Amino acid sequence: MNTTEPPIPAGFAPFPAYGPFGELVGPLWVRRAGQQTTVAMRQEVKHCNRAGNLHGGMFATLADTATNYAAMCTVEAPYYCVTTGFNCDLLSSAKTGNWIEARAQVVRAGKKDVCVNCLVYSDDEVIGRASATFRVVEPRTR
Repeated sequence: MNTTEPPIPAGFAPFPAYGPFGELVGPLWVRRAGQQTTVAMRQEVKHCNRAGNLHGGMFATLADTATNYAAMCTVEAPYYCVTTGFNCDLLSSAKTGNWIEARAQVVRAGKKDVCVNCLVYSDDEVIGRASATFRVVEPRTR
């Protein structure tokens, strides 16, 4: 009996460290292809609700991470993006072991705001969607 996990799909790299919360929910993976940013994960038990499905909070976390990363790719350092609006719809469920991808695409990138849409897939089946708006801000000086 083979108990090894399926390999990470081609083109994905480990998602850069982004704090203690990221360590709890990870590991996450990222791939950029043209205008699309994909943040992905292998669903583990820690990502599930009582029914054994992908927890809505984890769904939102993955979609928020993907849309924020896509927005960040449109601004030049030292500027960064903060979430000012986020909406998501869960359309189906996913199970432990599934490969979950949040595929984000920037719809509009302005000087002050960036708008991003995202579809979330479980093993290539759409399970939800999200949209987000980000404010472009300068780093704080202390």
